[in-house]
Amino acid sequence: AREMKCTNWEHPDLYGHYREVQFVMTKHHWFWKLQHIFTGVQATQNHNGLILLLEEDHYVAPDFYVMLKKMYEEKKTKVTECNILTLGTYDKNRVYRDRADKADVTDWHSSKHNMGMALDKKTWLSLQECKEQFCSYDDYNWDWTLQHLSKSCLKPPLRALVLRSPRVFHIGECGIHHNGKCNADDLVRKIDENLKTNQRYLYPSNLVVTPQTRPLRIKPPKPNGGWGDLRDRTLCATYGRDVSGSPDKEES
Repeated sequence: AREMKCTNWEHPDLYGHYREVQFVMTKHHWFWKLQHIFTGVQATQNHNGLILLLEEDHYVAPDFYVMLKKMYEEKKTKVTECNILTLGTYDKNRVYRDRADKADVTDWHSSKHNMGMALDKKTWLSLQECKEQFCSYDDYNWDWTLQHLSKSCLKPPLRALVLRSPRVFHIGECGIHHNGKCNADDLVRKIDENLKTNQRYLYPSNLVVTPQTRPLRIKPPKPNGGWGDLRDRTLCATYGRDVSGSPDKEES
């Protein structure tokens, strides 16, 4: 890199690799959109309630919004320690009978609870206290970076309220971490068939929350690298603030 006179030759990641745009852009986009929603958009600047994060390859059940409101009410009144609400799951065995009205309290885990995530302004403000670490941690994955912050910076660590029967589904099987064939239509058809079969269990009248019985044993994450370039770290640190250091304001 030095011989080629690359701009960033002095700043490889932990493993000696250099910046790859297709990887770093995901962490940038995740952090930027949160900062922009809470500080940059006039319509949401004063919104203190939930923000639900849905990606372009997410698919939702008919009652997802109803369940989200029920979860938030439980979070505000009974399980106030939860700062993340999760509507999705990567479990391929999706069961609704005897489970569609239930949610579990658990430690937030990046690879389990990052789909259909919702958080409110209070949680976002707590993340701001760890902004420097988020932007400097050498991992191009936003969720693994968040896992690191949960263990090293956030006090208390992240806790999640997770639906046992998912209302958000991932249909993008050829995303950044996937290879091979991808047919979203087939996945949507299977999801619709499953939802139709279990239609009677959707829209439950109440949400039953199961308290956490034991904490998840989560090893401190090992950074995946890919985030060693100072340009990425510097850009990340600017999100949510204008040149004067005050919260962004949308131009009129």
